[in-house]
Amino acid sequence: MGGIKEVRTLKELVQYGAAQYGEHIAFQYKKKKENVEISYQDFYQDINALGSYLYNSNIKQKKVAIIGENSYQWLVTFFAVANSSNIAVPMDKELDAVTLSSLVKKCDCKIIMYSKGYKNIIRKIMELDEHAVEEYICLSHLDDYMEQGNELIQQGYKGYLEEEVREDDLAAVYFTSGTTGDIKGVQLSHQNLCADLYGAAKRVQPKKNIMLVLPLNHTFSLTASVLSVLIGGKTIYICSGIKNFFRDLHEVKPSGLVVVPLFVETLYKRIFETIHEEGKIKQYHWLCKCNSIFMKLKIDKRRKLFHSIIDSLGGELEFIVSGGAPLQETLIDEFGQWGIEIYNGYGITECSPIIAVNNKEMRRAGSVGKPLEGVHVKIDKPDKEGIGEICVSGKTVMQKYYNDESLTKQAIQDGWYHTGDKGYLDSEGYLYITGRIKNLIILTNGENISPEVLENKIKKFKLVEEVLVYGKEDKIIAEIFPDKEYAARHKIMFIEEELKLYITKLNQVLPVCQRIKQVIIRENEFEKNTNKKIIRKH
Repeated sequence: MGGIKEVRTLKELVQYGAAQYGEHIAFQYKKKKENVEISYQDFYQDINALGSYLYNSNIKQKKVAIIGENSYQWLVTFFAVANSSNIAVPMDKELDAVTLSSLVKKCDCKIIMYSKGYKNIIRKIMELDEHAVEEYICLSHLDDYMEQGNELIQQGYKGYLEEEVREDDLAAVYFTSGTTGDIKGVQLSHQNLCADLYGAAKRVQPKKNIMLVLPLNHTFSLTASVLSVLIGGKTIYICSGIKNFFRDLHEVKPSGLVVVPLFVETLYKRIFETIHEEGKIKQYHWLCKCNSIFMKLKIDKRRKLFHSIIDSLGGELEFIVSGGAPLQETLIDEFGQWGIEIYNGYGITECSPIIAVNNKEMRRAGSVGKPLEGVHVKIDKPDKEGIGEICVSGKTVMQKYYNDESLTKQAIQDGWYHTGDKGYLDSEGYLYITGRIKNLIILTNGENISPEVLENKIKKFKLVEEVLVYGKEDKIIAEIFPDKEYAARHKIMFIEEELKLYITKLNQVLPVCQRIKQVIIRENEFEKNTNKKIIRKH
């Protein structure tokens, strides 16, 4: 995809947006049931106004923690802070006050900017260490601060506007949300983020607009839903919360979504619940057969045949980018059958974060796509099947871990970031993920088993809601949380027996060393981190 401008800093990004797209709408959101539209020019001016206010208030060369839900105010704050000598530190709003306080101290944040909905959390942070933070700024007062900033600019104040931002300057510190409880501060420069947004924008662009859903304290959301969209001059609708997701979907009619697999699974379940409730399952299967015939004849009627499903998702949804965790190939096939393309991708915070992603022109089943332009991937110490550790180099690789030189040296060796993920590249350069090195099950016979590979096989059974595979006492165990709604819908009375029967059948086609020896049925969901990934404790 051509025509994408290459920028060096986030400051250059918003300058370019204002000059190139001017009055075109950059952001839309709801405020007290009213639709608000912000142009690219308005966005640039708001950033400069807030930045000037902060600079004039002597907020310079400081780390600024940002705590709050997705909002236009959050975005203006992030850019105003990053496009200066200050450093943005987005915080996970789902964390408790004790953890947030420890991260504020760990990163030496002197300023906290927060949404008023989190004032109780802020009050607790104040109580935990009243001297650690110099100033607390509520985002609900941002309009006043921007008004004061505009007055300063009109009076000739140029302190913020003339602040030089270089590509190797630190823009933000993002905290990882690991599945093993380890939280690391990742230092991302302007160059890191701009190199990644460029590669991502060249790979996938919405025709019209995109709906921002994922929390902005995750780099995947920032880069894929905001930065790479802004460079292309499209409109970003800021979803007003998960509870309003479907309402917003119908009102906004986005052409693209960037989500994690849990969203895709939820959409899929909701669609099929509706099909069953309306008694249209036979009609659906008939449409699938018709579609299969048309596709063999190279006639694409998908969006017409399944228009009711398309309409239930807003009516104009063309693609979904999924990342953050593995996605079942069956879901990609199912959405594709309806005419909605799912582009599976792969990334990691330390790489700003997108490493690879499929698109309409370049895709392979089971793969996460080819690496982005400018992102180099190699497989370290591949085995006889070509599987080894995925390593990444290029401008998207982080500067370092905050205040942890030892960990940085372990992670970045000879310019290559070692992801800790296992995978392989095929002959055409498509990347495939097979699991995490830390999660490997090592049996006494020397066999190394990837639990993720087995989990993906087990997840193909629709009675499985969640599954975790791990090793214990030299045997492989599958712990399963069943989909009770599916069981009720299909009148499955003996859930445990059905699951164990499926595992028995699966074992018959698995190599002996990979066979599952024990099945544990859970009553409750697995504990997850704030990124909705299951926390592995085995």
